[in-house]
Amino acid sequence: MNKSKPDETSAKPCDASSAAPSDGSSAVSPDALAPRSPDALAPRSPDALAPRSPDAMAPRSPAVIEDDGSAVVKLAIAQLKAYNAHDLDAFCAAYHDDVRVLDADGKESSNNIADFRKKYQSMFKSGGFGATIDRRIVMTPHCLERETWFRTDPSTGQKKTGTILVRYTEKDGKIAVVQFFK
Repeated sequence: MNKSKPDETSAKPCDASSAAPSDGSSAVSPDALAPRSPDALAPRSPDALAPRSPDAMAPRSPAVIEDDGSAVVKLAIAQLKAYNAHDLDAFCAAYHDDVRVLDADGKESSNNIADFRKKYQSMFKSGGFGATIDRRIVMTPHCLERETWFRTDPSTGQKKTGTILVRYTEKDGKIAVVQFFK
């Protein structure tokens, strides 16, 4: 009989004591090791395992994303509403006079409302753009949103879409920092 030595990738038995750190703290809570109820181990219905329909996986509209009442969320909602309405004045009204616009690496592309307005002026004039919020995480004074956006090229009519993460930071009742993560 030929016995070979198991290699390092072979499955090995493990118990909770071997997973605990050497400093004596518990890596696994005792509750996690407790026996589960028979209901928890019961097979799931075939419907529960079936793929979700495309509609069920579609991004949620801004109306579904909750407003937690914080100033930063109210500002994020106001600026998105103005953005989608192509209202540059209302859009800029949500931003601080000293608004800083940053890229993912923290490189600043604007540090005042005049430059900010100038950056968006031609886009708002031509229209054909909008965005929806798929997800929002709030840790006041910050709000991080996953946005799905679209833009239509006015000269060709070609529509582009994409997803971006945007962080808003509130200061003095306005958005003071906006940072884009592509």
